[in-house]
Order: sequence, then structure tokens, then C-alpha cells
Amino acid sequence: GLAAVVVVVLTVAVVGLPSGFLIGVIQERFHAETGYRLKVEGNTTISLLPSVAVTLRKISVQDDGGQDATVHLAADRVQIKVPLSSLLSRQPRVTEIAVSGPTFYVPLLRERTSTQSSNTAPASSEAPSKPPLIDHFTVENGAVVFAGDGKSESRIDQISLEGSVTGSEALLTVNGKGRAGSQILQLSLRGENPVKRSGDKPLAYNFTFDAPGLLQAPFKGAAEARLQGSVLAIKL
Repeated sequence: GLAAVVVVVLTVAVVGLPSGFLIGVIQERFHAETGYRLKVEGNTTISLLPSVAVTLRKISVQDDGGQDATVHLAADRVQIKVPLSSLLSRQPRVTEIAVSGPTFYVPLLRERTSTQSSNTAPASSEAPSKPPLIDHFTVENGAVVFAGDGKSESRIDQISLEGSVTGSEALLTVNGKGRAGSQILQLSLRGENPVKRSGDKPLAYNFTFDAPGLLQAPFKGAAEARLQGSVLAIKL
């Protein structure tokens, strides 16, 4: 989905189409490739210098439930920056993605099973779009809400993340922190870049998790991740 979005952004930047047209095309491609609806309620701005930048405000990602649609992600602001040179590239390069004020809603397993089965991306006869290379991404003031049966809820707040792709092997490095109540949580991760994945081979990661005052020492481990359509499966 993101590759198509980037291509649309670049095209609009060159030909100068209005932002309303941009939003419509992005929403159509997002739904076609993920099975979810992208809703944009705020203003959309596009700038050309020093790089192409598109900013979406007050967005949400929902399923196809109509008025009763479940919101899976909401964010105050998303900005994507792309160098002008990407206009001549077969694989767009995103220099930065910055997300402000996102909230991820994660249902419990019983609810998640039924939700996923009804939101499988529709089959497409088109060749899969080549994902863009992403150099750097940030998340500020984020939250993850875990909910079930419409009543119980737990959450992680004040989430900040910074990730980058570095080195000749294009390794992904992510550092983040957040709070569960008064407890500080810290996570660092290093491993393969998902954009560079080939076939169904799982991606390997090493991670360190720490909860000062709760854990006697940071917990270190390894994990494998596999992207199956729009579902990310993680094996520790």
C-alpha cells in the first residue's frame, strides 16, 4: 500500500493536482491492497522544497463495517518525505515518515480472529507493487490500547519510537520507550529490513526489553517475523 501512496504523491507534486484528488486516490489504493479503509478528516498539505512532503492530519484506519466500523489506528498527523530524485527511480525512497499522536487499538485474541477473517485484502490481478525504501521513521506521543469484550482495557502511553536503516546490509534498528501506568518500558531491536525480504523467508531480529524497577536486568532475546498479507506474525 505505501509504495502506491508514494507514487501517487510524487505524481501529484509534479502535475499540481489538488489535495482532494490525492486523498481519494490514496484511499482507493489503500483499500485495494489492505482490505481496510483509510479516513482523512483533517487538512492535507503538499510541499516540494527541499523535498517532496505530504502531510495528512486526523487520519484513521477502519474495517468495512460502515457506520459501526472498528477503528484500528488513529493519528493526529502523518508526514512522508521523498527526495525529488525518486521521481526517476523504479523503487521510491522515503527519507522520513513521522507519525504524531497515533493510537493503535489491539483486540484480544477472540475478537481479533473474527476481525481478521472479515478484512482480508481482496485478490488482485495486478503485479505486487515494489515497496519503497525507508531511511528513517519516528513516532511521538503514541499509545497502544488492548481491549476485549467492550469493557476490559489496558494500555501503553507516551510511546516514542525512532527507527533507521543503516549500513551496507541495510539493517533495521529501532529504539523505543513508553509507559504502562507509572512503569517505564524500553525496547531496542535490530535485524533485517522488511523491505529487503525475499519470498516467505522469516525475518530475524534481536531485541532487548527493559522495565526498570520491575525487571532485575534487561531481557534479551531473538524473534522471527513473517508478513502474511496484512498480518504480521511474530515467533519468539
